[in-house]
Amino acid sequence: MTRSPRSTGLTGLARAGFDDLARADADLAELTELTGIEREELVGSAELAADPDGAVAALLRIARRDAEIVTDALRRRPAAVWSVLGASVGLADFYLRHPEELADLASEGDGLPTRDELIVQMLDAVGAEDGFAASSGDDAWVALRVRYRRMLARIARFDLAASDPTIILHAVAAALADAAGAALEASLAVARSRLVAGVPGAGRFERDAVAATRLAVIGMGNVRGARAELRQ
Repeated sequence: MTRSPRSTGLTGLARAGFDDLARADADLAELTELTGIEREELVGSAELAADPDGAVAALLRIARRDAEIVTDALRRRPAAVWSVLGASVGLADFYLRHPEELADLASEGDGLPTRDELIVQMLDAVGAEDGFAASSGDDAWVALRVRYRRMLARIARFDLAASDPTIILHAVAAALADAAGAALEASLAVARSRLVAGVPGAGRFERDAVAATRLAVIGMGNVRGARAELRQ
């Protein structure tokens, strides 16, 4: 007894890790139509995702908004795209709101961003100079959130590509802590600019007075992925 092509296809989807085979079959058919990438190629890469169903659904939603960007990302770095979208619903939603950010996920380079690189990236996002952001408006916060998630995606790409996650656990934890610290530094730059601009609810202060104000953070617990008794 011969099996139908569709039956054979659904078996392949099950082997690739899909759960809702009928839905995945339909999503892959539409994704192939939008991107021009063969179904077999898509399924082969989908095996790398922790949640292939979630990944293909996310890719399809993004492709409906911008098929060209999704096509380019899948052709350049399919493993990175499938693995990240299949691991984080939050990042999948982020790329739906900002499809252009897929270009960075699919860019060359697999290493973790360094602490200095994270600081430069976050300060650049808000146009910070001498501790003050270029804008005091809501656009600064939006730019900060977008850049922060871009950096998180780079860290996730590195983490998910590791053959043995336990080996890179401490390095990834340190990178996440550095990303949070860099985001805080950029947030302070925005806050300073808001104080100088006199944004409602923030008060208004002279630039020199704001620049001269020092902030100390005392924290207990984990710092850069390491246990600390006291940091200030």
